[in-house]
Amino acid sequence: MRLNDEIDDVKEVRLIDEDGNMQGVVAFSAAMSQAKENDLDLCEISPNAEPPVCRIMDYGKFLYQQKKKEHDNQRKHKQQEQKQIKIKSFRIDPHDVEIKQRSIRKFIETGHRVLILLQFRARENDHPELGRELLEDKFFKPLSDVAKMDSPPRKEGKKMTMVLAPVPNLTKVLELRKKELEKSSKEIEVKDMDEYLDDFEDSDIEDIDDIDDDDLDDFDDTDDEE
Repeated sequence: MRLNDEIDDVKEVRLIDEDGNMQGVVAFSAAMSQAKENDLDLCEISPNAEPPVCRIMDYGKFLYQQKKKEHDNQRKHKQQEQKQIKIKSFRIDPHDVEIKQRSIRKFIETGHRVLILLQFRARENDHPELGRELLEDKFFKPLSDVAKMDSPPRKEGKKMTMVLAPVPNLTKVLELRKKELEKSSKEIEVKDMDEYLDDFEDSDIEDIDDIDDDDLDDFDDTDDEE
């Protein structure tokens, strides 16, 4: 992209001002003067047009925004990196199911897609419906609050795969859950305090006004004996 005095081979340009408004065809010198008056740059954005299209802008700011956009796109791509969970058999132990569910949820909630790979052994290949049932009932439905099925269970050879991805409104879902947890926590604290006060009121602790002088004398005698 040519800037300012680098655009020295044209007499006229089609000008877009700093606010994005089309000014029409103006002399190159007038366009340069307008840019300098606003401490901005005259940038040639369409050199092959007749006359060339130029825009008044802060070129340094433009470069910064472009780099920031590129960085954000790279970060988003990294967040969308696909993770993989392997399951050796559809006869998986319930405890192992819970462990893998937690791992998948963690990946999904941090923005990752998850490939779940189920392996079939020997005669298990004769029952693909059991593998499909496992993937859908144990690994998709329990996570459907944060995950969508990006690719349904599909068997290829001795393996079956399913891909889960974060729901489009994942951020909103997580924020709502956080608020619900905070609300529940406060309700539990209030309930615990109410129960404590009820227990205190029902206790057998004597009121200080009910202690007579004889009791106090007995207490003093005990101290003397010690």
